[in-house]
Amino acid sequence: MLNLLGKLPIHSAWYAQLAQRYGFFYKKPALVPGKTDEQQQRKWMAQYEKLKQDLPTDETICFMDRVHPTHNVQPAYGWIQKGVRKEIPANSGRSRINLSGVLDVIEHRVLIFPKNRECIP
Repeated sequence: MLNLLGKLPIHSAWYAQLAQRYGFFYKKPALVPGKTDEQQQRKWMAQYEKLKQDLPTDETICFMDRVHPTHNVQPAYGWIQKGVRKEIPANSGRSRINLSGVLDVIEHRVLIFPKNRECIP
């Protein structure tokens, strides 16, 4: 139950009914690509091309990112009949692995670093 400013308590079901009356539905939002600033991208690309041209032969350029993949299903929302418990078998609970990946753009190599371990070329 919710209590607005100390007044009468209101059940959350009331909010759902009110929202539906005004045309709202319980669903996940759609993901869309973010908009980019083309001028900023051009400026970065010019700096990047200059960096590549002026790069000493004993150096390289790398891009790095961390990922945390899970080996399991990711349940989402859906319509399930009232009183029915819909179950999806899980593989490994909440286990996940932490990886750091490095892309060497000069040598065209990918290196992966699992957490607290040596590099895997």
